[in-house]
Amino acid sequence: ENKVCVRLENDASVAEGTSLKIKCADYPCLLFDLFNLSQDLALQVRRAKLAVKAGSFEMEAAVSDCAGERIMEAEDLRRINKLFTAVAVNPSPQHSVVEVFAPDRPNLLRDVTEALR
Repeated sequence: ENKVCVRLENDASVAEGTSLKIKCADYPCLLFDLFNLSQDLALQVRRAKLAVKAGSFEMEAAVSDCAGERIMEAEDLRRINKLFTAVAVNPSPQHSVVEVFAPDRPNLLRDVTEALR
């Protein structure tokens, strides 16, 4: 079971912006998906601390709107919280993980990319 906890709140102890805390199971490209969502929402990540241990992911961040201000509207907080929760619960289907076990050599990445096309 993937227990997910997402909290987005204005905490007085976080001076840089609105506090965002995420705890969930780790999966490939999770950080990429979270970053993309932040970009889509025009959020600025002011500070972030990440921990990945034994298949679990934790992130504490300070985020602000595109003007650098805290996210104050209750409806915006709920909507953004819901979107981050959806990303944490549902791994993005468009990502693939490819593991290559080969000695490094010039043009290895290019050759692997060509083979996958």
